Amino acid sequence: MKYTFKIASLILVALLLTACGDPKIDASSDEAMKKSIQAIKEKLTEEKKEEFKEALFGIYMSGALASMGGDKSEEEVQAAILANLDGKTADDLFAMVKELKDNRNR
Repeated sequence: MKYTFKIASLILVALLLTACGDPKIDASSDEAMKKSIQAIKEKLTEEKKEEFKEALFGIYMSGALASMGGDKSEEEVQAAILANLDGKTADDLFAMVKELKDNRNR
């Protein structure tokens, strides 16, 4: 009985910790996107807020430039960029930008 209680307690703690993770971008709608970006910014230092803003801009530009000359419509490009951002944390965006820069420098 005690063993089962311990296991159940550990599972509960693990679930609670996962729910308390960093805020993520919700790209399901414009309003959800704005709210989720604001929630992320509220958790960041001033320096990180600027880095976050630059990361968002960089990812948008990278997506737009990658599709230039292609046969995708503007709406399709926008949808692809939003799908790429959906569910990402600030740290995820910072890592994405680093990867983009590393790939560009190769």
